[in-house]
Amino acid sequence: MESPPRKKAKMSCLPKVPHNACQTIIDPNGDLFLIARWPKIHHFKVSSKILSLASPVFQSIFTDETQGPMNVTIDARCIIDALKIILKIIHFQMEDIPKALSLQYLLEIARFTERYEMHKSLGMFPEIWVNNALERCEKSQYTKDIHNWIYIFFVFENHDRFPEATKILTYEFGPTIEDVMVESLQPVLEAINERRSFNLRAWLDSIDDDYQSYIKSTKCAHAACFAQEFVAGFFTRILKKYHVLRRAQPMDDFLTLEHLSEMFTELSSGLRNCPPCPAGNIHYRAIEMKPQFDEFEPFRLVDFKICRPPTLGPYPGE
Repeated sequence: MESPPRKKAKMSCLPKVPHNACQTIIDPNGDLFLIARWPKIHHFKVSSKILSLASPVFQSIFTDETQGPMNVTIDARCIIDALKIILKIIHFQMEDIPKALSLQYLLEIARFTERYEMHKSLGMFPEIWVNNALERCEKSQYTKDIHNWIYIFFVFENHDRFPEATKILTYEFGPTIEDVMVESLQPVLEAINERRSFNLRAWLDSIDDDYQSYIKSTKCAHAACFAQEFVAGFFTRILKKYHVLRRAQPMDDFLTLEHLSEMFTELSSGLRNCPPCPAGNIHYRAIEMKPQFDEFEPFRLVDFKICRPPTLGPYPGE
């Protein structure tokens, strides 16, 4: 009796790559092409199993267990070389992963890994990249790029650097416009804007109270006293210089707490030149306090996202 004919196993073949498209083979035995379309079309031959393990987003894409040839087009813009680095890391091809990356590459990797929830699959590399990038970065440039660094610290869950970066943004910058906010970072930037506005208003109200008391005070009985005129005139010039004279909204001119601190310093030093009252009257109070950077409480990463606990120490090899 002849045995029943065996059913032929279904063969899954990858579709051919268009002749005009670039291709990088990450996994020679890969079962799908990951297609990037920016800045040009590029095919990456990868393993769907590894992508599923590295990214819950890709895992959900593959849950249908689609039979036959597979192409998956990514919907996030990413520099090809940055995407190649990510794919090599998750495929355990560590021999040629760079230890130093530019800020632009860090941003590209942060955006892609956030979109596909892959930041936890990059292991120690984000920490190494950030440390090496900051070692080469001048303080002035770091401050200029602070919005980008806050986003990088947020995505890669850098508990140590995130708080200090939020203090810099609170103290040295004006409000972040909603149009330029990254969606995931919006709660952070809104909290910073709110704290900055609260502190600006408190300090401006304080200085306005002083100013009003000086210009409305009863004229000194001593005819030779010029202290009141000096104080009122000096105050008026300084407030005009910093555009805070009778301002209704401190945010309109993008006044920063750092500028306000400079104004208080200038007021304090200038009042020391006030001519004494011949009658011995005091026509102003000494200004000793001003907004101080170290006084502002930083924001913590755990205030805005559920993330892994802070590392207990540096990664091995640092």
